[in-house]
Amino acid sequence: MAAKFQKRVLIDAQLMPVVERLRSMGPSLNYQFLSEQPSQDGGAVFRFAHKVSLTSWGENITITLTPYGPAQCVAWVYSECSLPTQLVDWGKNSKNVNEILRFMTSGFGCRDF
Repeated sequence: MAAKFQKRVLIDAQLMPVVERLRSMGPSLNYQFLSEQPSQDGGAVFRFAHKVSLTSWGENITITLTPYGPAQCVAWVYSECSLPTQLVDWGKNSKNVNEILRFMTSGFGCRDF
């Protein structure tokens, strides 16, 4: 089972501004955009990949956004090593999740959910 890290937060922003920010994330943070799909609950699911580095064989990142009331949304960010047999990630998945959350929530209030 590959090494992984995940975090769920409540963002003090409507869904669409956060979706727009994620659409620009790939080039801004050097992640490869893979897909964007609507979810059944009115939110969106994004998939990104991070390339091979000295500390990792790459990571797959999934971000799920869900509306939460009129002016908030919930973000679940999950990063997992691409290589299923990679048991140690040297903190790379945690770094990915925290970097993405900083980018997504910049200028918005945010707390663990």
